[in-house]
Amino acid sequence: SSFYSASADSAEASTAADTANAGSEKTSSEKTSSDPDDEGPELPAFDPKGSDPVDLGLSIPASSGEADNLQAIWGIGPVLEKTLHRFGVYTYKQIASFSREDVAKVDKALKFRGRIDRDEWISSAADKHREKYNETL
Repeated sequence: SSFYSASADSAEASTAADTANAGSEKTSSEKTSSDPDDEGPELPAFDPKGSDPVDLGLSIPASSGEADNLQAIWGIGPVLEKTLHRFGVYTYKQIASFSREDVAKVDKALKFRGRIDRDEWISSAADKHREKYNETL
């Protein structure tokens, strides 16, 4: 019986604390910008599961010719490749040409938090381009 009363007291105290703190929580518009996804360039909203093109304002050269197999780059699978296509990214040369701002935009859009750099997409894309086209970027 003492276990029950201790649990009941604890539950009541927890409920009272929740009620007291309810008014002190900040709304999303009042929160400070400590979320890394809130930092960086402003991007258009898009449905990650959609198929419509999305203009992120990347400074990469336009794609000319056929698309490369972006899945040959470590960390890019079929779904991610399709998403990159939606961003207008089809070739190794385009990824190898990413500026720091382009990396930040794609990173933010995909909520990657540094994965492009960790997986070394830019150097990998440059290597794949050199292997396929015998051209050093």
